[in-house]
Amino acid sequence: MQDLFLTGIKLVGVATDELESISLTASNKSLKVGDVATLTVKADWSESGKETLANADVDFESDDEDVVTVSADGKVVAVGAGEATVTATYEDKIDSVNFTVREVPTEAVAHEF
Repeated sequence: MQDLFLTGIKLVGVATDELESISLTASNKSLKVGDVATLTVKADWSESGKETLANADVDFESDDEDVVTVSADGKVVAVGAGEATVTATYEDKIDSVNFTVREVPTEAVAHEF
């Protein structure tokens, strides 16, 4: 808590709710090419506890867009086989989640000649 002064009047015990951390979760972290996962970001505030953030307020980034892409609203699309990390940033806090993407198995096609 901090003491705040407002036009010469001292307000004692006014709480300041500070962002302590964020946590990033994904609906699915093991994907096949073409799958979509949804990201959720929760903020942990010093006074008011956990709050789910609107994804529009969060910056997302994929470290390998040949494996997964991520939209501004937190939708992850698996585009190629491999591993990639998606990072979320809100204010000065960062968290990340790892994705594994595998190819969609192709079935053998029998041809008659």
